[in-house]
Amino acid sequence: MKRWPHLVLCSVLASAAEAQTNIEQIIRSENIAGAYASIINFATEPDISAAKLKIDADLPEEDELRIVKFPLRKEFTLDNRQWKPVIQGTLSRLELRSSLPAFAGETIDGTWTSYSATLGGGVRIPLSKHWNILPAVDGGYAYLKSEAEYGPVGEAVLKPILSGKLYDWEAHAWTLSAHLALLYNQTFRKLEIDAHLSGTVSHIQSFHTTSDLQEFEERIGTITIKADATHPLGFSILNCPIFGVAHLGHSSLVSDSEVNLGFRFLNEAGFSLKTDISHYGTPIKSLSLGAMVLWGDHVGGWKILTTYRF
Repeated sequence: MKRWPHLVLCSVLASAAEAQTNIEQIIRSENIAGAYASIINFATEPDISAAKLKIDADLPEEDELRIVKFPLRKEFTLDNRQWKPVIQGTLSRLELRSSLPAFAGETIDGTWTSYSATLGGGVRIPLSKHWNILPAVDGGYAYLKSEAEYGPVGEAVLKPILSGKLYDWEAHAWTLSAHLALLYNQTFRKLEIDAHLSGTVSHIQSFHTTSDLQEFEERIGTITIKADATHPLGFSILNCPIFGVAHLGHSSLVSDSEVNLGFRFLNEAGFSLKTDISHYGTPIKSLSLGAMVLWGDHVGGWKILTTYRF
């Protein structure tokens, strides 16, 4: 497994004094563009929520990944039908920051920023009283750009070689994803358990880039298992009952490419306070606010968790 971006970037910088064509050969041979698809996949995957992560890259400074998502999901009930259609979408922004030592005590501070939007739908199919299956598909658009800041020496020596190739470029891409989830819900006395096991296969392909060095076409899979346990806390605020919600989850990323974000899986655990506001007659029936810790191979972080239900 090659961590994104350091092992690849070090190879490029080691040859920075060589001919420009050699730089392009290294970028192609190391399949750096495969990592660009990994960035977009992480941004658009609906089961990996907004977070701030630190990625251990065995360098003085860790990579920092920030992602903000705004998920939209609406489930409909049809007359005389047990099946329930679902419409879902995700708006997201991802930013990956990485500092790589260059020479003369300088660093190259690279930033990769992704903006994406997806929209799709599916249907919840009951299997039994407590089990449902949910197949779904969605498609979307992603915009990815790279920027870099150099020191005085790097500005003069490295920027002319790397600009438009490794840094300072733009890429547009489309995504198509298929999802399949197994859902479980049951209440034991006052304790409600919500869990799901889901798999996603995504095809991510660029269609307009600064140069052919940023072109990519990748298939990436995500396997996720999550469970929430909700229990009433026995008090209300403004006539709204308050619940405590414990969260556990795990996500694994699967890709044909050896180049990735620097980690293959992510665990999460946290706690939220949830309130039922349905008696106000608003479209949103419940709100919750909480926090989670995240950890995995060479990665750790946290996130603020906000959810709502119609």
